[in-house]
Amino acid sequence: MVGTHVDISEQVAFEAKIKGLNEDLEKRVVSRTEDLMLAKEAALKAQAAAEEANLAKSRFLANMSHELRTPLNSINGFADRLITRLEGVIEPRHMDALKTIARNGRQLLHIINDILDTQGIDSGDITLKYSLVLVPELFDQLARSYKDKADEKGIALHFKYPDDIDHRSIYADPIRIRQILDNLLNNAVKFTDQGSVSISALVANHQHKPGMRFDIQDTGRGIEIPILDSLFMPFTQADNSVNRLISGTGLGLTLVKLLTEMHNGAVTVQSELGKGSTFSVWIPDQKP
Repeated sequence: MVGTHVDISEQVAFEAKIKGLNEDLEKRVVSRTEDLMLAKEAALKAQAAAEEANLAKSRFLANMSHELRTPLNSINGFADRLITRLEGVIEPRHMDALKTIARNGRQLLHIINDILDTQGIDSGDITLKYSLVLVPELFDQLARSYKDKADEKGIALHFKYPDDIDHRSIYADPIRIRQILDNLLNNAVKFTDQGSVSISALVANHQHKPGMRFDIQDTGRGIEIPILDSLFMPFTQADNSVNRLISGTGLGLTLVKLLTEMHNGAVTVQSELGKGSTFSVWIPDQKP
């Protein structure tokens, strides 16, 4: 009788090692899965908290809109009425005081509208309403709004467009286009102490698409190149030393960019310190 002896101790040891590795791997997978579940739960809670905070912010801004706009509109209305009725009746210094009240009231209302509109765009509450943009009428409205302010500063205000602009107008949201140009023109007049501010409209293609370009050019202070990249970010102001003299929220240019992008348009700026700036806004023609 012949017997055979096989040493299986190495095989047993190997299988035991594999079993140990498998068990360790399973523990790690379970631990990692628990970590991922906890992270996911934390992320969901953070998202819910952020959404709740955003909703609370929207409610606050809606309430602020009513609480601030209503009395402010009354103040502006009464100030304008007094100016109309008392022109030439009261002393010039008293009339200047009334005009200061009216001017600052309109500026405050402008700031409130910028804040609310920026929030409205972010939340998707604002949509565009397209119709024909009548450039001569639009420029006439802007001229009436800024003529007195430009005259007070002793700067010239120019409006330029081709003679046939009525036949080459575009479809966009006229109210929002007015808002874009209003913000840019307001800044141009505000930061120009001598020289002129001009706004022009020109039919122009961009990336092979038809549209219209508006250029707002001033001979003001100009903007430093390092600041240009962040100019359209919320609450960013070009020059803190200037803004100590001239108030503002830094939201105007952010709103310009948001409203332009809602139109699928583009906004650019060129500036030279001490010589002035040119903001260009191109709006595509959305003709149906």
